[in-house]
Amino acid sequence: MSMPRVLICALLTLVPWASHADSWVQPEVRSYASDATGYTFTVEPLLLSIQQLSLLQQATGDAGGAANAEYPKGRLVSPSGDLLWESRLVNRIAPVSALVSVSGQFVVTFDNWGAIGEGPDVVVIYGRAGQVIRALSLTDIVGPQRASALRRSISSRWWSGEHRFESEDFLVLTVLAEGSDFFSADPQYDTIRVRLADGEVVGG
Repeated sequence: MSMPRVLICALLTLVPWASHADSWVQPEVRSYASDATGYTFTVEPLLLSIQQLSLLQQATGDAGGAANAEYPKGRLVSPSGDLLWESRLVNRIAPVSALVSVSGQFVVTFDNWGAIGEGPDVVVIYGRAGQVIRALSLTDIVGPQRASALRRSISSRWWSGEHRFESEDFLVLTVLAEGSDFFSADPQYDTIRVRLADGEVVGG
């Protein structure tokens, strides 16, 4: 899944909903495992300076935009503990969440820390050796009109539910239905399938 409701609630505690403000804390190292087989993907985020974090809280969405030679890293480990790959991640700071396929062949990351639903890398598919198969923006996934209609905070567009793999062939994205409110008691979702081999959006 992409962003469990428990995690969303925690983020909303840190990011109080308001039409004009939200804030984010320093990202931490996080690991994500394939429940069925135990392949584990660990994200080491870009660590931010106090100044950069302050700017992020003002919703620049890019850690202050400061040039920095450091970058977030991802590491995939087999169930037996062998390192399969380690690579630079596309995200500027860190993804918000990730999924690992049953075989460990694919890792998918979701959103940008500090800017959910924003940027060219809302969904990023990594292959067997850690190579980027495709990075997708929200517009790539749902189109510009639907993307622009989503409810927004200063930094983010709240667009998704819990995602999943459909075998080793497709990723199934759970996307907020048109006219539904992410922050309602019962938000409604549609599903959109993405082919893992090339990142092509192929429909519901």
